[in-house]
Amino acid sequence: WNLTSETLTEVSLAPAGSTSFGSNQCANDKDGSVDFDEQLAVKGVDPGLYDVRTKDDKGRVCFARGVDVKADDVFSIRDKDLTDCAK
Repeated sequence: WNLTSETLTEVSLAPAGSTSFGSNQCANDKDGSVDFDEQLAVKGVDPGLYDVRTKDDKGRVCFARGVDVKADDVFSIRDKDLTDCAK
């Protein structure tokens, strides 16, 4: 659930502490991006702790570390969760 102030064009997950990011989950959305307050279907990811890499429509890449992904549940990412941002 995108609760950041930006439209996300890329969202990828890696097991927490690793750099093995999977595919861009935004490909699961009909327009390929996730607007503010829009939920994105995350596919092919087992429950667990993940680091999430995001890229917004302005080209800024950020990370949300240690996100708890649970089966059949919603997780959200807010601006305060984003770290290590770079353009």
